[in-house]
Amino acid sequence: MISMVIIFSQIQIVLPSLVPITMQTLGIYLIGLILNIKESLFCVCVYLLMGLMGLPVFYGFQGGLSCFMGPSGGFLWSFIVMVMMIRALKKQPLVGLIFATITSYLMGMCWFSFILETNLRAAFYSCILPFLLGDSFKIYLAYKISFHLK
Repeated sequence: MISMVIIFSQIQIVLPSLVPITMQTLGIYLIGLILNIKESLFCVCVYLLMGLMGLPVFYGFQGGLSCFMGPSGGFLWSFIVMVMMIRALKKQPLVGLIFATITSYLMGMCWFSFILETNLRAAFYSCILPFLLGDSFKIYLAYKISFHLK
């Protein structure tokens, strides 16, 4: 599962907003839907630790503390909360995926705003609006795939 997230992280569309569109969250969704809570947290924490140690596991084969401290760092930190939400709402997987995504948006947007010293409105246009359609598709895809992988 960790390898899947690493591979999905490299599938990207670079945006001028400093936060790229990647398939990384699809991997996080699948981890939360398929594994139990301990396995989910283990996979996400190992993935994040690999990146923190400098291994090139994040989008664009990046790694290191700078990824966590940069404009998209809030999205990385949100992965832990995302899998916990998905698991907590496992009886309603679509609701769990939607709430996990909203949480990721909020954490990512607030961090982006803090790091770049911009207002939340500008952060919304950079961190949420460009991602709504793609994340809706990833939610649907994860929901459908998870039934075949359980």
